[in-house]
Amino acid sequence: MFSNNIRHMQALNSYAKAKAFFESKELPKWRTKRIWEDNERPLHGKYQHHYRIVKVDQGYELHLYNQIMARYHHPDADGNELRQYSYHSSVTSKQFMWHVLNVTFDQPCLTTTGDVALVPIRGGLEDTKLLFDNRNKLIVDRSTHMQMYRSISNDEDKMRNKAVRDFFRPFVSVCMFRLPEYLERFHYDEEKGCPFGKGATVTYGERERLRDFFNCPDSDMIRDKAVNTIIYDSAQLVYDSMMSRRIYDRLGWKSRTFHRDHQLEMLTNNNELVTEKQLEKALLDRLVRTIGKRVSGKELIPKFCKPGDFPYSNNFY
Repeated sequence: MFSNNIRHMQALNSYAKAKAFFESKELPKWRTKRIWEDNERPLHGKYQHHYRIVKVDQGYELHLYNQIMARYHHPDADGNELRQYSYHSSVTSKQFMWHVLNVTFDQPCLTTTGDVALVPIRGGLEDTKLLFDNRNKLIVDRSTHMQMYRSISNDEDKMRNKAVRDFFRPFVSVCMFRLPEYLERFHYDEEKGCPFGKGATVTYGERERLRDFFNCPDSDMIRDKAVNTIIYDSAQLVYDSMMSRRIYDRLGWKSRTFHRDHQLEMLTNNNELVTEKQLEKALLDRLVRTIGKRVSGKELIPKFCKPGDFPYSNNFY
């Protein structure tokens, strides 16, 4: 396992802290080889030149290897401070942003108007320029960040996705007659019910059989394999996943300590058993994703939106 010392470094999240830290550190001395420049200071140790703070004309820069992760400019006459950030997808870069810069790549900031704005930090220094007042509040109208987009389905995508649903709907309808059998075969699985669990994952064989059937519906052998997969495997996985999530929502991590009869009795008394309509919709959604859901359009995400309006798992630039 590789490790680093980033978590032991001092947090330098403003010009004032960067200046005080720089002035408190002496230039490292070397016996034979000179590595440190006069305007550089180590963030942790004199042997770790890849973690350094650099004094420049604009202010101070924080370097991680060859990338400038942040630049803090000299405050203006009103005490407003310009901060620039850059982004890298590596784990070390994210740790550096969190422990040293005290920001994340999706950073919420308190604004001068009293609201909270979300700032996605992407790209280089020129893409994220944030101006903060002397109370460390973001001045939105004088700041900027990378323009972000979200993926959406256009009209052509929706027609194709609807065609997939219509193709599999007759076979999914057959599954509705087997709902009591799915309930009888159900067993609680915490990995399918807990947040960030594996859920009803799609296996390679399932994906191949369904795609072959969609692309070649006239073959009896391919059709029989795909229909059996839908009825006996896919539908049961979706049903188990939905039931497990509802049990986990009610009982949390204690769910596994309760007997199956108690779990089902609880869902029955609260009218939370999976219905035919719910199973049909969930199974069709799974089949669309398995075949390949078309999402080729994009929609602009407003800059400095509220954290609740930002699509964390569906954004790009």
